[in-house]
Amino acid sequence: MILYLLKSAFCLALLLVVYHVMLEKEKTHRFNRFYLLFSLCFAFVMPILQIETTPDVLPIPEFGFRFFKNLTGLRKEIVQNTTIDYEGAKIVLVNKPILPYTFFKFYFHQ
Repeated sequence: MILYLLKSAFCLALLLVVYHVMLEKEKTHRFNRFYLLFSLCFAFVMPILQIETTPDVLPIPEFGFRFFKNLTGLRKEIVQNTTIDYEGAKIVLVNKPILPYTFFKFYFHQ
């Protein structure tokens, strides 16, 4: 119960600081009242909610395989297509319909 009260007090304090910094001098009293009522309800409900997150991380072997596969595909595109040097960069003219993209100093364009 003590932890709940501390979390609620922290939320109230944080939302009150936001109110004093941003909204206290505003002339829209209806919005200010809505904000204060919302912040009161939010501060009492927020400590009850349990938000669990799990990182969406790919396993290392699959990630490394995909990376090298994509590098090999880019190298293949560079070798098979016409390359033009332009102001320190290389423009690769791809023979199939693609959206233009870059990889380091290589510009892939249709």
